[in-house]
Parts: sequence; C-alpha cells; structure tokens
Amino acid sequence: MCIRDRVKPIESKQLKALSSEEIPNGKGSVFERLSPAKSIRPFEGQLSFTGVSHKSPGQIIEDVKRFCNGHAILFRSPSSFTLSCEHGALRFDVVVSGVKGSKAHYAIKITLTGGDIGLFSEFGSSLLR
Repeated sequence: MCIRDRVKPIESKQLKALSSEEIPNGKGSVFERLSPAKSIRPFEGQLSFTGVSHKSPGQIIEDVKRFCNGHAILFRSPSSFTLSCEHGALRFDVVVSGVKGSKAHYAIKITLTGGDIGLFSEFGSSLLR
C-alpha cells in the first residue's frame, strides 16, 4: 500500500473551516497565528554577512577585488583591509580583520550601506563562497 492511498487530499470546505477555526486559549485562526508576517518583528540595524577564512588578509582582499571585477562592481580602498563597493544603487563595505584569540583565522564582514537588499544578499552569499 502506497502512502498516497492512505492520505486523503484536503477539500476546500475543510480548508476554509480550518482557517476560521479558533485556537483554544489563543487569538485568531490557525493561519493567522502561524503567519510569519505577523509573528516576525522587522529587523532594525545594518544588514551584514560574516565569514571566517584561513587565507591571509591580503589574499582575501585580492579575492574580493577579483570577484568585484568579474561582476562589474566598482570599488575603492579607503584602507589596506577595507573596500567600499558600488554596483548601481547598491553600496556595501567589505572589512577584513583578525579573529580574537587566533593567529590563523581572519574575519570578513560585508555590510550593506545602501540599495537593494535582494541584490546585496546575492552578492554577499556569492562572495563568501
């Protein structure tokens, strides 16, 4: 016997009844209580990605510059281990620093300073791969 034979699909009447069903000792319907839009608070602060590497800080910066050149991202270097990057309206900073208590690990922090969050997410996750 296949699992499909044992599971019955929910009919639209049952779904409507479920969505209007009150939760005991709670407020609202099942779907209202589980809705992420109502239960997740908005993020306040700067969005950032953080990663750790065994590479030297200079090599990390060179890798970031290579990534930026390959994706048509303009950058300038205000200091040896900091890059300010820009791609259209998107702006973000990349900072490489030492990890406290370790001489062989370095932290990379990519912080959104302005622009589209979705594009920042794509670039940030690609950059840390």
